Amino acid sequence: MKIVHRDLSKNEVVVIVENDDDLWALNNIVRPGDVVHASTYRKEERASDKLRPEKSERKRVYIGLEVEKVEFHQFSGDLRIHGLIVEAAWDVGSYHTLIVGAGTKLKMVRRFTGLDMKILEESVADAKRPDVTFISMDDELATVAFMSKRGIQQVCDIPGPGSGKMFKVKTDDSYFAEVATAVENVETEFIVLVGPGFTKESFMKFVKEKQLLSGKKLHAEAAGAAGMSGINEVLKKGALSRFLKDSRTGDELQAVERVLGAISGGGDAAYGFVEVRKALEMGAVDMLLIMDHMVREGSGDELFRLARGTNSSTLVVSSGHDGGRKLDGLGGVAALLRYSIG
Repeated sequence: MKIVHRDLSKNEVVVIVENDDDLWALNNIVRPGDVVHASTYRKEERASDKLRPEKSERKRVYIGLEVEKVEFHQFSGDLRIHGLIVEAAWDVGSYHTLIVGAGTKLKMVRRFTGLDMKILEESVADAKRPDVTFISMDDELATVAFMSKRGIQQVCDIPGPGSGKMFKVKTDDSYFAEVATAVENVETEFIVLVGPGFTKESFMKFVKEKQLLSGKKLHAEAAGAAGMSGINEVLKKGALSRFLKDSRTGDELQAVERVLGAISGGGDAAYGFVEVRKALEMGAVDMLLIMDHMVREGSGDELFRLARGTNSSTLVVSSGHDGGRKLDGLGGVAALLRYSIG
């Protein structure tokens, strides 16, 4: 994301969307009652004295929209902002849905909180962070998934030669070739191979011999199972901390695991809105973890203000991965503490 203009005294920020991850950020910021401005297409009504009305044409027009509903369509890669047109060359008072995607220049007019600006600024910084492709595989199945700051998105499953058990319908070579084809055009530089046994190593040898996936950096990591559970396993144990040092999702998963470990071991952690607010008021919080939906709902603003006032770091956790689901189970908010509060 690029921030091309900001004037918080006028409650204005203008951004240019660069990728799907930016839509996740905007989905957490734009709320009903805000006004957004962007170029879009509308049919221009033409006055006519003919009995048959003239056919209207769709023309590009710059509009201001008072937001009523925001929907993030993760798989189609667009953000839909629906509301009432309050500024335009025509059709003021009509309803419209803005389709926001890569390349959209969007002006937002609202009272920006400190948490809003943190999310926007992190989205700018995250443009430099590499996304990662996972292939979690054994001889029965390969699961391809993408990881970005939104979380981990499963893309497809590819059956292996051992999937039928009774009849081997595929050779290893045809299986490996199909997996390589599934990821060859993905624009990520890093591919992490996960799973039990030696299938992942055999795949690495195959692509090297066949000179496939050139320009990609492959890394293998052992796991007790293939599929999404294998991916979550290696992320939770921090086995990829060096390789994924620039991954926000990796940061979030490991932070949630640190909270869970502290809770189960009687360590210095708090969870739930009331307990975390108490810890913040005491200045005891080292890191505040808060779910993305609490940002959208505005319920996280008070906690963020308290955290900023005590120099506590804040991590907004995506609901798109296993760590987010676990944090949600703790009430959507938790904290790693500087000291025990009893």
